[in-house]
Amino acid sequence: MMLKGVVLRAYKRGLLRVNPFAEFHIAKNIRERQYLTENELQQLITHHFTDAAAAYVRDVFVFSALTGMSFVDISELRISNIKMINGHYWIIASRHKTGIPFCVRLFNQPLDIVRRYRTPDRDIIFDRYSYFTVAKRLKTVLHECNITKSITFHCARHSFAIMALNHGMPIESISRILGHSNISTTQIYVKANANTKLKEVYEKAHPRAKI
Repeated sequence: MMLKGVVLRAYKRGLLRVNPFAEFHIAKNIRERQYLTENELQQLITHHFTDAAAAYVRDVFVFSALTGMSFVDISELRISNIKMINGHYWIIASRHKTGIPFCVRLFNQPLDIVRRYRTPDRDIIFDRYSYFTVAKRLKTVLHECNITKSITFHCARHSFAIMALNHGMPIESISRILGHSNISTTQIYVKANANTKLKEVYEKAHPRAKI
């Protein structure tokens, strides 16, 4: 996929006379999206880490799961993006990837994380580690919390979407918060949530489930 993208750019810039991948189509590898349940997320939040780096990785992941923000948007978050509106703190910013404006209310837990890492001498809030450093340490952090799922940092946004759906948030609002340019992207989470609900109903209602 990456090679195809590079070759297409070269073709558009006139560096190649023909695009050798013009008729080549990559089949989508559709997998069920992983996410943390609310209980698993709470388990992560309440765990005490003796290592400061591990605690930071946990906090950034939790911040993403509670706000729906991507890593790059979190890393670019500034104090100046946080506004008081009608007595509540809100993040007012634009997605790095699409430029789409979004606003997210800061409830107690993500607001506590902001207060933990903000310093009076700078506007930027989170700037300690790169994405690759955080992604690498995340597996160790989850393992310490006895979470065995195969979770990447991006799964934090999946977790936010599933929790929002479970609590009745309209899919249009979820799409705006996540900064999706197309609501069909958000509908993937609806399918994942439907599959989860089906499993729960099946396990409770099937006559042989408890045998």
